Amino acid sequence: MNLPPLRGSVWAFRSGWSLVACLALAVPVRAADVWIWLDERGQRIYSDRPPPPTVPAQRVLRQPGPRAVAPAPADAAAAASAAAAPAAPGAPTPAGPQAPAADDERARQAQEKRNAEIRAENCQRARAGLATLQAGGRLVTVDAQGRRVTMTPEMKAAEQARLEQAVREYCR
Repeated sequence: MNLPPLRGSVWAFRSGWSLVACLALAVPVRAADVWIWLDERGQRIYSDRPPPPTVPAQRVLRQPGPRAVAPAPADAAAAASAAAAPAAPGAPTPAGPQAPAADDERARQAQEKRNAEIRAENCQRARAGLATLQAGGRLVTVDAQGRRVTMTPEMKAAEQARLEQAVREYCR
């Protein structure tokens, strides 16, 4: 096989610059998600996961920045801006023991709303899993060693019982 010389050729220039460009673009993207901390022996540990809880905060050298958060629903944003807006001059302001009670009630309602959303999502997942299980066919799962294992009828029955319990619990 006769290949053209790479030295001084246009191909070498293009491939070299394209490699440099790809590396220059890829490194900052991955570097943003890296945790760096010192272990017990003083060695630097680099990971995409946070350090174990036994590592004190002083030993964490770098942690990823905050991730982008999905915007809040419009009604929650309107309620938050209304609550944060200062009262108009001359308007009565809640005072006394009623103000903390109103805050507690709003917090309780917000928590109930979040719980209802989580329950609805869990219900949907349990029903989808149950439908997949009842559709028949061969199903595969991963065991404790990370190997793929075909589900036996006993495993399917146990999973079906677990999913039916989840449907009863979350789909009220």
